[in-house]
Amino acid sequence: MEKNIGVYKIVGKDITKYRKIIGNEYLCVNEYLGLKLHRQDYSDGTCFYTLQDKFGEFRVNHGSKNLEKLIDVLERENQLDEKYIKSFPAIKETITQRNIFIIDIKKIL
Repeated sequence: MEKNIGVYKIVGKDITKYRKIIGNEYLCVNEYLGLKLHRQDYSDGTCFYTLQDKFGEFRVNHGSKNLEKLIDVLERENQLDEKYIKSFPAIKETITQRNIFIIDIKKIL
């Protein structure tokens, strides 16, 4: 018995626009938190902001084309820390340092 096997040919066009990275720079640092604000500029005139930790890893949940959105994420982290774990002494300092970092980032706007 013979089986018919369908063969599909997918024809498409790659429409991805490639952008060259034309700039990388650190805009501010918070030593206590071990975080650097990083901006990457692209050839199409756009940029992307993210935070890099002390291990050199980029925090995916802290990335945005809009710097204000990144500030919102940091402010939400402070709100959550204050609500749930502020009783730990180290957390109080983390909240304070995160607020300082937020102020430093707002100066860039």
